[in-house]
Amino acid sequence: FAAGGLLLLGAPGSGKSTLALQLMHHHGAVLVGDDQVRLVKSLDGLRMEGLARSRDALGRAGLEVRELGILAMPCQEGATLACVIELCEQ
Repeated sequence: FAAGGLLLLGAPGSGKSTLALQLMHHHGAVLVGDDQVRLVKSLDGLRMEGLARSRDALGRAGLEVRELGILAMPCQEGATLACVIELCEQ
């Protein structure tokens, strides 16, 4: 994830949170936002910024994963957008 952040898109239940959890656990990814991020034009391209209201005092965001509930995960304020992935149901 040194190249930048991934924006995961998809309908409810398509696996966005499950994929994000796996990327964090196995590949060291860090959460920027769960339900919403703001896209801001910057010198490096588009930057994703998490919403401050979605973080707690310790800088964690709630990641809602089906069958596991809401997990408090470390998060960062933003990342340069490198890739958009849309998950589709089969």
